[in-house]
Amino acid sequence: MNEEIKIRKLTEEEGGGYLAEYTHLKGCIADGETKIEALQELEKAKESWLLSAHEFGMEVPEKVKYKRINITFPEKLLEKLDDVLKNELHMSRSAFFQQSVQQSLLR
Repeated sequence: MNEEIKIRKLTEEEGGGYLAEYTHLKGCIADGETKIEALQELEKAKESWLLSAHEFGMEVPEKVKYKRINITFPEKLLEKLDDVLKNELHMSRSAFFQQSVQQSLLR
């Protein structure tokens, strides 16, 4: 199972705190006042999600193996990328590169 977790800060309009989700389990999300609390609640949500999936005969995504790669970027470009990822897209470098590659391959 691909265990990627996305976590983002909620705006004041959204109630504040943090939102965490398992990207491979559609709708498996939780929130908390802190990142740690959101992740703890996410684990509880995952257990419920898996139980419900089993009960309703839903397909559970299979395990995905990951392989680490090293890439080299110009420092200034990487700084700009990190700024956009943190402040606008709210995602990790790994998630960004995976998503970018998937979108490029689907064309």
